[in-house]
Amino acid sequence: MALLDLMRASRALNHLLDAERDALLSGRFDALAGFEKEKERLMIQTAREKNSISTLNDLKRKSERNIRLLQAASRGLSDAKTLIVSLTRANKSLTVYGPAGAGTAIGSSGSTMTRKA
Repeated sequence: MALLDLMRASRALNHLLDAERDALLSGRFDALAGFEKEKERLMIQTAREKNSISTLNDLKRKSERNIRLLQAASRGLSDAKTLIVSLTRANKSLTVYGPAGAGTAIGSSGSTMTRKA
């Protein structure tokens, strides 16, 4: 509500939507939790204000942009999770073939992944 004390709700919402975009693009997903209630409050206040069509269209465009960014981030996280799960469940051995066509199984001794810096 501090933003409302300094400026109109529509302007504060505009700034909040930009801050949300910045958080999404920089991967600071923990910061997103704080935006939800403030956005809702500012949207209610903005609806009570007399704003130009241009201002409202700009807010709508930014809101829709952030929705697309949230959806993309969600898909990316889901894809990463799927990849990690498939890597941990992958076949524990690998068959390699030499020049003569003979196959040799190279086994894995466990399901742990080695991290390298």
